Amino acid sequence: MRIDGMGVVGGFGCGISDLAAGMEEGRSPAEFFPLSTVHGELQVPMLLADTAVLSTMADRRTLRRIDHHTRMALLACLLAMEDAGISEPAAESLGIIVATGYGSTCNTFDIQELCPAADMRSFSPIQFSNSVHNAAGAHIAAVLRSRGPNLSINQFDLSIPMAFLTAAHWLAEGRVDRVLVGGVDDFARIMAYHRHCRFSGRQVGDSSPAAAAVGEGSAFFLVSDHAGSQDGVSVAWAESGFSDAPKIPGFDLCVIGADGFSPGEEAYGRCVSGPAACYTHLYGHLPVGMAFDVAAAVLSLRAERVYASAGGGVPMPGGPELISETRPLESGQIHCLKIGAAGGYGRVLLEKR
Repeated sequence: MRIDGMGVVGGFGCGISDLAAGMEEGRSPAEFFPLSTVHGELQVPMLLADTAVLSTMADRRTLRRIDHHTRMALLACLLAMEDAGISEPAAESLGIIVATGYGSTCNTFDIQELCPAADMRSFSPIQFSNSVHNAAGAHIAAVLRSRGPNLSINQFDLSIPMAFLTAAHWLAEGRVDRVLVGGVDDFARIMAYHRHCRFSGRQVGDSSPAAAAVGEGSAFFLVSDHAGSQDGVSVAWAESGFSDAPKIPGFDLCVIGADGFSPGEEAYGRCVSGPAACYTHLYGHLPVGMAFDVAAAVLSLRAERVYASAGGGVPMPGGPELISETRPLESGQIHCLKIGAAGGYGRVLLEKR
């Protein structure tokens, strides 16, 4: 599958230019935000996405009916279409695949906060309708006027490779000419509290790798079946499984999704023997973080350079050595590898033709 365009939004900013700038600068944009809990107000590092620009790209009456989760996904889709130079795709020939780990969980938690004694006038029917798992995909299809297949996929932090696999099958079967495939997850306060409880006991001077901030965002890719094309960046392979992760060839760059949360992240050291990069400091800890790794890999292939890894979530002790300085890319292939929280793995291989 050839990647014709991509769009991203996250704690680093909005658009591939902001992601590229973050990779170039090599710093974490995380900020501390107050989080109200039963134990008082906490200061937790977060990476939040701003979707304000969406009001200039879509009908405002439509935007009033969608929540933050869908806004991020819709914005990433529109940016991907813009990057590909396509304004109105054929209604029947565009497929949409939305991968997510949390789905509408965050919205559901907000609804559940309304106890029977609460003022029911604060209950929103629109908020309730957006708690449906496939609401994001439905809204995207409505805005783009797409009548092609539409699917929401959830396999927590391995949803992205499954989404790419599904897109490849759709294109191979001739169901569609193009697929908008990507992922979205919004900030979960319960995960921010979990991070605080798990990592707040670090001692001053502790040099061990720190976990990434809790993040949110969306990354989408417009892909098409151009097997014979000799230009651009393509998805050459995608896989996911619960066996041992594959060995990455030592001469290829591997972008790893280590964020310090999964107990099995030491497996990165066993799988990756060559150059490795990690950019979780830019987008934070979220289930669909692998989508941002794919976006970072596409930018590296386009620029023919690998950007340094810096700050934020890094591999656990025993992990691969990370690239510390930006340098030319020596191979036309980049592997994106994610070790899942439940022990599985996902891999996406990208190549420049």
